[in-house]
Amino acid sequence: MLHVRAGQSFMVLCDQCSVLVFQIAVVFALTHSCSDADGLLSLVLWRWLFYVVPCACEVAVWSLRCRGQSEVIGPLQPVVALIGHDILLPCNLDPVMDATEMTVEWARPDLDPRFVLVWRDSVDMESKKHPSYTSRTSLFKNELKNGNISLKISKVKLSDEGTYRCFVPELDRYTTVQLVVGAASSSAAWINSTISSRVVLQCESAGWYPEPELLWLDGEGKLLSAGPTETLRGPDDLYTVSSRVTVEKRHSNNITCRVQQRNTNQSRETHIHVPDDFFIVISPPSNQTNDPNIIAVVIGALVVLILILAVSFVVWKKRRAKCKKKKSEEDGAEIGLKGESEPLMSGKEEDDDVDRREAQIHEDKREIKQDQLVLETERMKDIKSPQEERINPSNDRESLITIEQETHEEQEVTGREEEHDVDNSGEKVK
Repeated sequence: MLHVRAGQSFMVLCDQCSVLVFQIAVVFALTHSCSDADGLLSLVLWRWLFYVVPCACEVAVWSLRCRGQSEVIGPLQPVVALIGHDILLPCNLDPVMDATEMTVEWARPDLDPRFVLVWRDSVDMESKKHPSYTSRTSLFKNELKNGNISLKISKVKLSDEGTYRCFVPELDRYTTVQLVVGAASSSAAWINSTISSRVVLQCESAGWYPEPELLWLDGEGKLLSAGPTETLRGPDDLYTVSSRVTVEKRHSNNITCRVQQRNTNQSRETHIHVPDDFFIVISPPSNQTNDPNIIAVVIGALVVLILILAVSFVVWKKRRAKCKKKKSEEDGAEIGLKGESEPLMSGKEEDDDVDRREAQIHEDKREIKQDQLVLETERMKDIKSPQEERINPSNDRESLITIEQETHEEQEVTGREEEHDVDNSGEKVK
């Protein structure tokens, strides 16, 4: 502001000087001209000076103004921040100007609303901020007088990554700052398994962003050939990496697992020492195995084993054939017995059937006789008159007794016949 005021004062001074020069030129032309031509030439010369001097003054004023106009300066490289930490996005006025009463706007074009911080009338306007930055962004109030309008972001989140714009409306100047957010975590390495004379190591590290790379190094810092790195991305967008490497016994059994992220310049290392006990040393084959005597013994043992197996097979086959023959003979005998017993069983069944039929016929005859006696008795009752019934009641009783006796005799005869039939059937069975 001081430079601008100085330029304005200098401009007024130049205007006054130009008027004074014009007046002097007129007086000089009127008093010192020897002829009309000389006077005219002097007048033209002084009029030229009248226009040149103000133009020179204007150029001087604009140069002062340009020197008084500050630029908004930001970093040339991206700013890297870790999740959960505080970060500073640099922004300064050059040359230095007091920005306390100026308007400063920090914004992200990809957000809606885009403002991250608005400083106006010496007040931090929280209502203008994007909700995700509420109470997390601020300026250094004591540094505003020195032209420091840097932005502080507290407790950085993964979503804070992006391009920020630092703008001063009074100067119509701005700059951009690229923020890269990362996350790093410690790694763990351990012995996974042992295979022969080799040991399998495994390393794992979680909570990284962006995606890191995993390297295996030997005791001399040389890269080891390892399997592919397994990468998993969790619901929080953080990465987990793991890898395995197979190592052999060397002079130095110190192995290093390194997880690094080049964009954020973050690196974590885990060192592991593999004791010699984990390496199983396999002795070379002995030359004694080439001894002819040992070879002969081995061949003889194989021959004996083959003979034993052959004899066992022959014996087993003979026993199996014998068992089959015996079983077939037993099956034939059972079939013969069944054939002989079947006619006897059928004859017995026929006799039983005949006896049942004869018994049924006798039973039917007896029931028919009883029915006839009952009918005859009823018929005789119907023929007799009531008076005769009263006179000769004894005759009725006698007739009934006679009928019952006859029925009883018939039952006894039938019983004897049935017993006789049963005896005959028993003799047939014998």
